[in-house]
Amino acid sequence: MNGKLTIVLLAVCMALGAYLYVVPAPSEVPEDIAAKRTDVVNLVSREVTGFTVFKNDGAMFGVARNGEGWAITQPQPALGDDIGIGQVVATLSQLQAQEIIEKPVDVEAYGLLSPTLTIMIQGKFGQAALIRVGDRNPSGGARYVQVDKDARVFLVSDPVLDSIDGWFTSPPLAPTALPALPKAP
Repeated sequence: MNGKLTIVLLAVCMALGAYLYVVPAPSEVPEDIAAKRTDVVNLVSREVTGFTVFKNDGAMFGVARNGEGWAITQPQPALGDDIGIGQVVATLSQLQAQEIIEKPVDVEAYGLLSPTLTIMIQGKFGQAALIRVGDRNPSGGARYVQVDKDARVFLVSDPVLDSIDGWFTSPPLAPTALPALPKAP
């Protein structure tokens, strides 16, 4: 084995170990925060057949189940990254809010009159949910969200919304196969 490759792999393993040590597991969420969380969307992820994301500038991005995996349907058809898209679908289907604004006076104040993203989730039996993503809160750590015809505004701090927004510039394409290693003499 190449010495440089061994060092690189060791560095990657150490970085991954440090990440897993520092980032708390979902079960380690403090009780006071966990008690405040409320389901924004509550779907069965395996029943989600796809979703389409619309930006307020007219851009569109879509994914759909392709057998056991995922395919990108918009803007250009391609094979999708099954793991990456699957994780986003699982998170979206169980999206939770940290806070709820029960009776918002003006949804325009939250950027929901002209949302930055509109996510239409499709399920086995048609449209499962429509999520409108507005502005970031003043601290920048969360976004305002409305679902379907619910008048309430939810404050969601899930990075999945940033991931979806990033797909417009860096789509979750299926990984390419690694080239075969040369045989040892």
